[in-house]
Amino acid sequence: MRGSNFGSEAAVIYSGTNAAMNPCAWILGWYAPADSTDGNKVYVFCGPKDLVDSMTDDQIRMSLESGSDSSNATNASTKTNAAGTINDKISNMATVGANFGLIP
Repeated sequence: MRGSNFGSEAAVIYSGTNAAMNPCAWILGWYAPADSTDGNKVYVFCGPKDLVDSMTDDQIRMSLESGSDSSNATNASTKTNAAGTINDKISNMATVGANFGLIP
């Protein structure tokens, strides 16, 4: 993702198993541009690990940059969910938070 000249933009992929012990993955991405004209954005995704493994950086970046300050995802086949938010910048800092889970 982009470096500090553009603010902060990154994505983290977490992996594990669901209640049925199937491999799953969750993505948390955020974008906090150096200028405030574009606004802070967050992106979450959840689903089968092999699907997430096949995603490119550009695919994740496009989803992130077309998003907003909140994101929610649910995957019925893996029974996983994710939610994320990012706040406005205060003193050139942004706070991002996410919740990843399993659907009972």
